[in-house]
Amino acid sequence: MRLHGPQSRFELSLVGRADSEGWCEIRVMVDDPADHWLATSRCLLSQEVLELADWFEAAAAGPALRGRFKVSTTDNMINFELIGDESRQLRIYLEWELRPLKRRELPVDEFYRDYPATAKVLNRAAASLREELSRKPKQR
Repeated sequence: MRLHGPQSRFELSLVGRADSEGWCEIRVMVDDPADHWLATSRCLLSQEVLELADWFEAAAAGPALRGRFKVSTTDNMINFELIGDESRQLRIYLEWELRPLKRRELPVDEFYRDYPATAKVLNRAAASLREELSRKPKQR
C-alpha cells in the first residue's frame, strides 16, 4: 500500500506469512522532509488487514465517513483515522517500534503522518492490501 502527500511518501507491506495465531508482520517506510525510516512490527491480524481494506472501500464510497479504524488490540503499533471536511485526509498513527528511534519517547497518538484520502487513493490502498494478503500463504 502506497500513499503520497506533499513531499512525503508512506508504504506499508506485509512481510512473510501470518503466524499460527494470524498475526502479520508489517513493514512501513516513511519518507518526508523531517525523517526517512523503515520499521517492522508483527502488529496486525490477517483479519484486520481485510477489515482495513473493507474500511478503505467504505470510505471511498462514502465521502462523509470519518473517524478511526477499530483495531483488535489496545497496544497496536499502527492506527488509521479519516479526518477533515473539504479535503479529507488519512491520518496514520505510528507507535513505538514503528517510529524512528529519536521519536519513540513521544506519547501515544502524538506521532502521525497525514495523506490525501480521495476515493481513488482509498480504493487503490484497499486493493493493494488484499493483493498483499493473498500473496502470503497462511502458516499451518
